[in-house]
Amino acid sequence: MIKIKSNNLLGLAAFLCFFAWQILAGSALKYILLAALIGLCILYSAFKKGNFLSVWFFALVFQKAIQRVISSGILFQAVTYLDEVTEIIAVIIIIRALAKKQLKLSKYEVAIGVAFTIYFAFCTVSTIVYSYMGIFLSVLDAFVCAKFMVFYFAGKSLIASKALTLKKTYDILNVPCKQASVILLLLALHDLIFPAFFAKYDFRFFTQSLMLGFQHPAYLAIVCLTIICVLALNMRYDQNNLKYIFMMTAVTILTFRSKEMAAVLIILLLYLLFVKYKFQGNALVLAPVAGLAIYFSSDQFDKYFTVHDYAPMRLKLIQDGVKIANQHFPFGSGFATFGTTVSYEYNSPFYQSLGYYSKLYIDQQVVADAFWHGIFAESGWLGSAAFIIAVLLMTFDSISKAKNHPYAGWCMLSIMLYSFIASIASTSFFNPAIAIMFIIYGIASEDTDESFILNDTRRQIRSIKFKF
Repeated sequence: MIKIKSNNLLGLAAFLCFFAWQILAGSALKYILLAALIGLCILYSAFKKGNFLSVWFFALVFQKAIQRVISSGILFQAVTYLDEVTEIIAVIIIIRALAKKQLKLSKYEVAIGVAFTIYFAFCTVSTIVYSYMGIFLSVLDAFVCAKFMVFYFAGKSLIASKALTLKKTYDILNVPCKQASVILLLLALHDLIFPAFFAKYDFRFFTQSLMLGFQHPAYLAIVCLTIICVLALNMRYDQNNLKYIFMMTAVTILTFRSKEMAAVLIILLLYLLFVKYKFQGNALVLAPVAGLAIYFSSDQFDKYFTVHDYAPMRLKLIQDGVKIANQHFPFGSGFATFGTTVSYEYNSPFYQSLGYYSKLYIDQQVVADAFWHGIFAESGWLGSAAFIIAVLLMTFDSISKAKNHPYAGWCMLSIMLYSFIASIASTSFFNPAIAIMFIIYGIASEDTDESFILNDTRRQIRSIKFKF
């Protein structure tokens, strides 16, 4: 049975207009389609309470696709800094929830906050002591480094303050995620079989990897994984979400990014462990997950961290991150100095002194395309230890949540494991596209409804309908 509501039809029209705009980006029609898209988004936002949050969320999720089409101007700047604006709003939401004593934290969450604050404090002290970069760049880098944690606590605060509930989140995001899943799958199949709408990337396995309307296949994969996590959380209300998760799995695989392919297969394994077969999340249960992650990561580790004909860029980054941490013990070198996107784009002096602009390295991959070396260098060894403790506690909290609230735990653990896998060869937790996932992580962490414990879940949903 196909059931289409006026609200969902408006949302579908906006999605179709968005992807038509992406496809026709090189023609004069792109301005007409952009105007139509803005008009549809305004109409959709006004049509139903909560729709504006959906529009804002997908603007963040599709940020890289929008930037590809809008290459300059005021609108480009607005889109580029949308995540920074969102972070400022998130900070206000957290402060408001704390001031009204609405946000109640578990022992895990208090420890997470304390550990991350220690990491942030070490970076801040070293920034003040050494002053390698200006105040503006240091603050900008601090915003990037804190974004995933701010989004996490903002998601918690939205639920704790009753501005959102799990059911409202489902109502706002579930149908749009289904619509995006169907459209992305159809576009991927079209570009795989027929003359492609979008440019393709490198050749892997048996064909070129797909990136659809994004600047790189990895960004398409991250979008798919974000949608998967939303659908996973919402499966407590709609078991039909599983088929859309498989759709996004197929699109992720067609990007042929090793990290993302490993992540999506691990996410499906987590579904079998925690949801389908009701395991309770002990270390023995996670052994096959860890084994699968190590297996898929081994070739990436060999490629990026083993010396062959030349020293790989990421191996040099780790070595230099360790060197900087040792030289600046115990605090590190401070924000915007080494290992982050801001530090490289704004020419931190360390890149010049360590030879990254030489002919040997200039043609290799982007220097900021890694993670842990930046943690070591900017926060020092003690700050790095605090950061590692924070993210490990978040992982343990996810496992604990999965015991009694399997869909929330599945969603949370999927986000954490993907972030760890991505840290091998990307900016991971500090990547704005991945940081957005932690809004969903924070919302999922507030799932305390005992009526949706796994043993009672199947009776909640008796019929499965294909809905737009």
